[in-house]
This record gives sequence, C-alpha cells and structure tokens, in this order.
Amino acid sequence: KQTWLRPLTASMAAEQSLRWLKPREEALSHVAFSTNGCWAAHVTWASGAESSNVALWDLNEWKFVGPQFQTLPRLNPFVLALSDDARWCMYADSVGGIHRLGAAGEVWDGNAHRELTVAFLLGLSADGKRALSACQRGRLVAWNIDADRHEVIWDENENYVRALRLNSSGKRAVVARADG
Repeated sequence: KQTWLRPLTASMAAEQSLRWLKPREEALSHVAFSTNGCWAAHVTWASGAESSNVALWDLNEWKFVGPQFQTLPRLNPFVLALSDDARWCMYADSVGGIHRLGAAGEVWDGNAHRELTVAFLLGLSADGKRALSACQRGRLVAWNIDADRHEVIWDENENYVRALRLNSSGKRAVVARADG
C-alpha cells in the first residue's frame, strides 16, 4: 500500500480547474498580478478615449471589482504593476514617465528615463512606496516614492534589463541583464 500525502490547504493545481478573467466587451491589455496573488489588474482601452481605465479583479473571490484607476490623458500605458493591497497601481507611459495611481485618486509622477523611451519592466513594493523600472535603452531606476527620489542604478545602452523582481519591502531586487 502506498502512502498518500494530502495538502493541508486547498490548491487550484489540486482542483485541476481552469478559471478565466474576461472583461466585458473591452480590449484586454497589460495584465499585472499583486505579489501576494490576491489581485489582478489590466488596462482597458476605450476607442478614442484620452485616458484608459485600470480594472481590478479580486482573485480570492474570483470576481471583477471594476475600474479602480484612470491613466493620465494622452500618455498610453505600456506596463503595469500592482501593490499587494491593490491600493496602488503603477504604469509606464509612452514618453518616458512613470506614474503611481492611488485608489483614492492620488497621482505621483516620476521621470528618469530618456524622453520618448518606454519603461517596459516595473516592480512595485507590497505597500506601493518603492519601485524599480527598466527601459528599452538600458537604464534601470530605483524609486523611493514617499521621499520623491530616484537613483539611476545603471545606464548601459547595449546591456538592457531582461527581467526584474522587487521584494515586498522594495529594498532588494534581482535583475537579469542581456549580458547574462
């Protein structure tokens, strides 16, 4: 007789279930998940709109919460990050800016990437106070949002960042660059 080890907590893998997040009649773009796995967000594109909505999903209840944030006009969002409590959302725009949006309407803007350079990787701490961004031209920037400060970690045109991960406190990160 073979011993069977049963998990103590439920698991989607054990359920072998498929679940879908499907917005109603909207184009889905730039999906982000909170690091704790409780929330998901995506950008919805409205035809001819000057700004886009960032819609939120509660993954514990598996339901659509609705539009929670609105991007700034004429600054198309390219990448999205979400805090663990879904109170903060961060996105990179089409002209080198980084924006943190708060659930209560707060907006913070940062710009340390070159003009017309798109940051294509973002990491946001669990509390939304620190971030990391990397652009297509090899610049990696650390952001302390509460102190309204940033630091360029490196800036190498031929050695861009391929992946990044910021820990929940925002004080440590792992970054993979093109040079390996």
